[in-house]
Amino acid sequence: MNASAPFFSWTCLFPDDAAYQCTALGPWAEEYCDPSGDAGGDRPRVLVTADPCASQLPDLAPYAGLVALNCRGVSDGRLRVAGFSYVRRFAVLPDASRSRWFIPLDGPALSAGAFCICAPFKTAAQLRHRGGRAAARLGLPLWYRDELCIAQRQTPPIEQAIQSLFPARPVRLALSSGTPPPAINRKISLAVLGPRGQALAFAKLPGPCPVSAHNVRHEAEVLSHLAQQRATRAPRLLLAGNVGTRYLAVFTPLQGRPTQPELTNAHRRFLAGLRSGDARPAGDTAFVRSLTERSRLLDRRPDLLAILRELLPRLRALRLPATTIHGDFVPWNLREYAGAIGAFDWEYAQTDGVPLIDETHHLLAVGYLLRKWTPEHAYRRLLDVTSVAPFAEFSPATVRALQMAYLLDYVLRLFGEGHGDNYPRVAWCRRILSYLAPAVQKGAAA
Repeated sequence: MNASAPFFSWTCLFPDDAAYQCTALGPWAEEYCDPSGDAGGDRPRVLVTADPCASQLPDLAPYAGLVALNCRGVSDGRLRVAGFSYVRRFAVLPDASRSRWFIPLDGPALSAGAFCICAPFKTAAQLRHRGGRAAARLGLPLWYRDELCIAQRQTPPIEQAIQSLFPARPVRLALSSGTPPPAINRKISLAVLGPRGQALAFAKLPGPCPVSAHNVRHEAEVLSHLAQQRATRAPRLLLAGNVGTRYLAVFTPLQGRPTQPELTNAHRRFLAGLRSGDARPAGDTAFVRSLTERSRLLDRRPDLLAILRELLPRLRALRLPATTIHGDFVPWNLREYAGAIGAFDWEYAQTDGVPLIDETHHLLAVGYLLRKWTPEHAYRRLLDVTSVAPFAEFSPATVRALQMAYLLDYVLRLFGEGHGDNYPRVAWCRRILSYLAPAVQKGAAA
């Protein structure tokens, strides 16, 4: 199966070498499956179907698994008689053609709790999320259109590994296929739920892109590092390692409610807690070194390469507090509890960085995604913040240099993930850089 398919997340419940035989799918999945279902030796065969009626299913005896979309009459009892001891049913959201989330259908409370797998940040999406969750809690069927049934002859190794962390409580999994295209760093995310829908843990597995494999492993390493810094509110790593051929990272939930889109004193206290030690040359940090190491991505982008070459000497001349960078410090990755901020999704973290990177990312991400700022508006806001904490701790020239360093780092990240010059976020950041570049004059940041 093509792992870039919009429904690839449920394949984590099947063996890596499974052969998917697809039948009567229509537009749902036929282009992603092998119609012949040639098992190629001892490969386990999985039947994937969207037959409207159970009577049309073939003999299930040759199959190790079944994936059935909207199949009437495929009862749990019938599947168990056919030898499938593991049966799970999911609501597919928003629908089968755009399947992104898979919400378990094991009762109203559990389904409602499973909505924690998605954290929308736009107002319209938040309203749909709340409405769907309320309908699920009330047991109303109107919150989903499509139902997916997954059956196997034994519990998947991934679920076995997660269940072993909670031996006294049966668990259910909600699945997410990650941000849809044009995002290309997609991963599989899982919410681990208790019988009443309480979130026991979250888990991640790499998606189809090599970048996602690096990110999932890197986040596990960062969470291990953060465990030594007790002042930082972050998930606690429960499990990290291979389950068969798949890498799995499992960590605790982060208690609290979503934060507001504006930086508050609680945000500033959290970010201040990521600083450690005395000031040292910024050029000695892994963050600044990585800008140099990735400069090859700018070989055919002379405007950005010129900005980087002029900026690096200024950065190297600065002495700044050693800082851990979250890397995606945005409202939808944060939780507030008892007046304190905590952060999850540490995939892009850097444990050897410089200040103001997260503050700048938060400002511009909110501006781009929620406020719809133009590059000109974003540039003016970057100029305005120099008198506001924590930016006011540094000279305006230093702030400007760090803002440019953030923008270059972020654009290099997007290039490294395979996005091109026409990607909208790249073009937006480049335009801001073109405004900021004249502000970095010779020796200004020293």
